[in-house]
Amino acid sequence: LLGGGSGRYLAARGWRGLCAEVERQFTPDGLHTERAPGYHLQVVLDLLACAAVVRDRWADGLDSQLYPRFAEHVRRALGALDVLAHEDGRVAAFGDSAPVSLCSVEAVLDFARTLGLDPAPPAALSVGAWTRSTLDLGGFSRVVDPSGLEVFLNHSPFGAPDPRERSL
Repeated sequence: LLGGGSGRYLAARGWRGLCAEVERQFTPDGLHTERAPGYHLQVVLDLLACAAVVRDRWADGLDSQLYPRFAEHVRRALGALDVLAHEDGRVAAFGDSAPVSLCSVEAVLDFARTLGLDPAPPAALSVGAWTRSTLDLGGFSRVVDPSGLEVFLNHSPFGAPDPRERSL
């Protein structure tokens, strides 16, 4: 990954730091703490790029025992990303998201599958004629009526509030 003893030390330290940040920055339901679909998609894509780099680098001194927990966070994040996607394959346009500037959710999911990372499937509940898909996202859900109309509901904050939001 990086050459020499110092390079191996830095790579191992970076990998441990990344794993710690994934624990810190993702709620247990898989959603990034920023709660913005665009940020979530981009961070998941970045994590997949990291997974592609490290998965064959255990001989370089990276702690392979951290990978299963890292992968579980990524799988939950992929499941949450799937919930955030509209039928056109783009993320919902709220919370600073600019869907047209981001790749499609399916492209991210396809990349994840090439790495052996499948999304944690969301639970689907039937509510009358509507289907509600949710990952227990702390009050966020995607509701689809029989005609395909999608409604994204945010009726309470996700996970722990961002400290910056407390001052607003």
